[in-house]
Amino acid sequence: MLLFARVAIAPLFLYSGVGKVMAFTATASQLPGGVDGFGALLAAGALTVELGCGTALPLGLFVGPVAVILIPFTIAATLMFHNFWAANKSPWKVVGSTGAIDT
Repeated sequence: MLLFARVAIAPLFLYSGVGKVMAFTATASQLPGGVDGFGALLAAGALTVELGCGTALPLGLFVGPVAVILIPFTIAATLMFHNFWAANKSPWKVVGSTGAIDT
């Protein structure tokens, strides 16, 4: 069961890490400090954590320390990149009396 969980979550981090490799400057520009400053360091750190931990998880290497690294990393990434709470309105709306959801 734990192997399934590790194998299931690893692609999320690997996909994000590969995305940062493919668009490093775009990622760094979205971070505080920009491409030439602290943003590049943050993006490189995120890339290292995502690819390193994403590879270690399914292989069963250093699972405990990897989990300890990924917990604060995921919280920080959520706060820095995924500010969904700042959206002006929801992209979903309820239509009619049936409660159907429309986009």
